[in-house]
Amino acid sequence: LNQISHIKSIYFSFNSNLFYLNLSHNMINFIDFKSFVHDRLIKLDLSFNKIKFLTDDHFFRIKSLEAIYETSVLELRLNQNSVNKIEVCLKHMKILDMSFNSLNSYNIHFKCNKFYSIAVIDFSHNQIKVLRNEISDSFFLKMKCSYLNLSMNEIDLIEHEAFRQIGKDLLRLDLSYNKLGKNSYINKIKWLSSLVYLDQLNLKHNFLEYLNVNLFEDLFFLQELYLSNNRFIFIDSVWFVRLQNLRLLDISQNQFLMQIINRKEFEKFSGKKKNLISLFE
Repeated sequence: LNQISHIKSIYFSFNSNLFYLNLSHNMINFIDFKSFVHDRLIKLDLSFNKIKFLTDDHFFRIKSLEAIYETSVLELRLNQNSVNKIEVCLKHMKILDMSFNSLNSYNIHFKCNKFYSIAVIDFSHNQIKVLRNEISDSFFLKMKCSYLNLSMNEIDLIEHEAFRQIGKDLLRLDLSYNKLGKNSYINKIKWLSSLVYLDQLNLKHNFLEYLNVNLFEDLFFLQELYLSNNRFIFIDSVWFVRLQNLRLLDISQNQFLMQIINRKEFEKFSGKKKNLISLFE
């Protein structure tokens, strides 16, 4: 805990072997260009500061007299700041924590000319309201991501191609504690169709009253589905019968739930799966 407010490039120029830099819990609101010039820096913690804007210039380095806008950082933590815009090439990044910031639906732009893999992206506790098709090209383009956390936002609409660019790589998607269902259009489209290898989907604590009957039909590998604490009036077992690898289904704490349609179909389906855990209460 300090009170550093500015970061200048000269601060860390003395140590070219620096690989972990922790600047969290300060009052940083300005980062000088060329601040992080170290090729070996792999973990950077800037959480709990007052940073509002981050661009490639903050990770600028020179190689053969040519400007290379790529950070070598593998883990970047910017949670608990005031970031409202990010424009960074994250070619080598493995963990990006942008939780508890001021990001919305229109200010996330990553720029890379090559494919890159990132294991974890945490955008929880922000102000994202809509995931439009355009985000697939402005944010997910050329990205391979296995876990995406979008919980605790204000998302009420996801367009049908929003996840098109990362669909074949995403394994876990967390959309809990949002506003899905408040916009009825979400129930008319198959916005999950590109997530063919998804094995965990968390939709708990939303406003869902019903689902598109074909919403899950492409999720052959889905193993865990969380639908608790929504506003379902009825549950149609047909929604789940195509989930051949389902192991856990949680529809508990739906206080308006009146009936389960086609219960026999579901009992027949679940009877074939000895390891399926169903939480309906």
